[in-house]
Amino acid sequence: MLVFNTSEKPNYFVVASTALFLCLSYYLYELFYGEIYETHSGQTLIERAFLIGLSTAVIFGIFEAAFKQIFFSPSFEGMVSWHLGQSLAAGLVAFVIDSYFDGYPTWESKHLFAFLSVYSLCCFPGVVIGYLVHQRTKKNSFDEDLRFIIVRSSGKEDELVVDPRDLMFLAEEDTSMRVFYLENGEINSKLIASRLANFEKEFHDIPFLVRAHQAYIVNINRVSEVVREKQQILLHYSSHYIIPVDEKFRTRILNRIN
Repeated sequence: MLVFNTSEKPNYFVVASTALFLCLSYYLYELFYGEIYETHSGQTLIERAFLIGLSTAVIFGIFEAAFKQIFFSPSFEGMVSWHLGQSLAAGLVAFVIDSYFDGYPTWESKHLFAFLSVYSLCCFPGVVIGYLVHQRTKKNSFDEDLRFIIVRSSGKEDELVVDPRDLMFLAEEDTSMRVFYLENGEINSKLIASRLANFEKEFHDIPFLVRAHQAYIVNINRVSEVVREKQQILLHYSSHYIIPVDEKFRTRILNRIN
């Protein structure tokens, strides 16, 4: 299960790790396979590797800082397209710089294709490392600017894009969960092939989504009425949706609502 913000902020961990990885990759390639001392431009191997890494950082940085909030799509396909576009744009600049190192030799389109292919493959580990570092260092506070999340099944057959504030509650059904949410003022639901435990782990930093029962996660901001009936606490979302509160979650739920 993954979550992305449609107004995703720049991820400079991706910029830094990709630039460093490209710098190292170029250095190692030239060290073992290239012409270290014979270049038309006269730069040393370290200088050339630094320029390749710097160009990568500049292009990736421009994409992250200037275009991400406009063009980034919060889907798996959108993320792949985004980083592929970054890599191809940076690769074109790196190809011109590499041609400068060699004195702008005559080249065919297949040379450009080969360079961009290898360059994009070298970008991939840097992008992955950047995301892993970003996830480990991300603060656990709720982002008030978050407007959409993607709730996706483990197999990615099902997904729901929704404002977390519009979630009502989630109910576990066998090996799946049913998500109840507001849309155009009405409560709709969608079955997602995932478990509540996965959802709770991914969205633990959203303060109004809390566990009320082994089979329910609720949005406490959407509770219309709290009913004490015998020894039970019931959360009413409407006359049609009533959620029981498990005893071990009772104190936390009542404190949060009161």
